Parts: sequence; structure tokens; C-alpha cells
Amino acid sequence: MTLYTKVEMDDDEATVTLTGYAGQEAVLTLDQLISAVALLPVRRLVFDLERLTALPSAGIRSLLMAHQTAGPGLRIEITGARGAVAETIQLSGFSGVSAPPIALVA
Repeated sequence: MTLYTKVEMDDDEATVTLTGYAGQEAVLTLDQLISAVALLPVRRLVFDLERLTALPSAGIRSLLMAHQTAGPGLRIEITGARGAVAETIQLSGFSGVSAPPIALVA
């Protein structure tokens, strides 16, 4: 299965929807996408993982990279994680996956 990405912008918010399988081979693509969207002129960046079926630990590192490269004041949220994706996120040390969105503030 393949990883599909979609970026939508609305005023000061960008939503990145990840669909499919983000296996190890997709991590480079994910890194490049995240590097680009973390620099967008927005105040809120949302990663919608509802349709993502797998996310390796390297994918978690990619999401954290967004936080590290983001401009000051950018709020990054991870939403919709479930199943194996939610489990990977929880094992990585994040908490509250099934609660409100995980938020990282730069």
C-alpha cells in the first residue's frame, strides 16, 4: 500500500491528511512534506491521521521534526490516530491519543 498526502490551507491553518500506509519507504517523502509545511505562514498545523493504517517509529520522528523546524508560535496538532498508528504514537511517549488532539507548540 502507498502513502497519500493532501495539504489544505484555510486562513492561518494548514491540515495535512495522511492516507494509506506510511512504511519505512515513505519516511523520506514524509520528511520532505513536513519540512515544507512546517515553514508555511500559518499559526496552526494539523496532521490528520484518521485514514493512516501504519506509521513506523521513523514516521513519529518525522512528525517531531515539524515541531523542531517550525516558526515561533506555530501550534502543531496530531488528530485521528487509531489502531496501530495510535499504539505507535503512545509507545513513542506521546499521551492522550484518544483524547483531544496532541498539541506541540513551537
